[in-house]
Amino acid sequence: MRIPVLAVNRGEGVLIYLDLESREGNGTLFLDVNLVTDKEARKAINYAFSLLKINKRDIFIRAKQKRWNRLCGSSLGLPAYLGMSALLKGLKFKPDVFATGGIDKKGNVTPVSCLAEKIKAVLKKAAKLLVPKGQGLPIEGMEVVEISTVEEAEKTAFPKMSMDDLEGRKQLLKLSGLRRGRILDVGMGDCGCMSFFLAKRGFDVTGIDSSSRAVHKSREEARGKKYKGSFRVWRMTAEKTSFEDESFDAVLSYHSMHDIANPDKVIKEMFRVCKRGGLVVISDLNARGRSEYEHAIDERFLPAVERQLKKYAKSIRQGKTDINEMFVCKKK
Repeated sequence: MRIPVLAVNRGEGVLIYLDLESREGNGTLFLDVNLVTDKEARKAINYAFSLLKINKRDIFIRAKQKRWNRLCGSSLGLPAYLGMSALLKGLKFKPDVFATGGIDKKGNVTPVSCLAEKIKAVLKKAAKLLVPKGQGLPIEGMEVVEISTVEEAEKTAFPKMSMDDLEGRKQLLKLSGLRRGRILDVGMGDCGCMSFFLAKRGFDVTGIDSSSRAVHKSREEARGKKYKGSFRVWRMTAEKTSFEDESFDAVLSYHSMHDIANPDKVIKEMFRVCKRGGLVVISDLNARGRSEYEHAIDERFLPAVERQLKKYAKSIRQGKTDINEMFVCKKK
């Protein structure tokens, strides 16, 4: 994947490009030597990498241009974060959307210098430009959006990430036949949409996610609210949870399996913590859904999930909506 970066070279704004690549690994970041020698840029990229909690993939970042006097210092943080996020989640980075901004360890977007010079480099190319809060400028023919956090930046750069699929959740619950019980929501994400949906309907829900940001946001969302059921959340990896065998009446993954590096291991773990005769439920995006959410198409993914489910399931009921493929598996 190639991402654009706004920089300043000898007092003039320039547009440069970084090439990003992801491979199976152990969560290591590899940087082009040009980035390593730019101390502020290196620190910004490391902040972005740490915020994404990458454990099972290695990321390689290379500079397309081989010569410059200055890259962009800390303002590389926001575009690097968006680029790595898009790479890992299979999102499309639109060619007319640009971003500049530093980021801190908590994911806040911090101010940049020489913004006016950087804007000049994309005046005829950008339809939308993301900048730090308080640094917005009125630019004719360009939408300038002020951003406070990396979460806001993701939703702005990839607006279809935040589309709500309430109908899909309703259809999945209907297909499963679940009425009550203790539920584990694997990879609940920043919004916790499925967890809250079930807690409101009387289920006792435990949500897990490897992202500290997702856990914090869901706790804040749940604070002070009352549900017919209950909701709690823990930060842990889906491949190896801390729950005992047969802890839950049902274990589900909703729109999260395609973001997981080792789905085979996660499915095995889902069956381990599910009670005998309980349900393992997976709903994920089909080809149309991936297109709607601007994810890269992968026609091999859902068949691979189904093959893995058949190893552990006594029976499988399948269903679908316009954008989802759903599997309801009864544990042997």
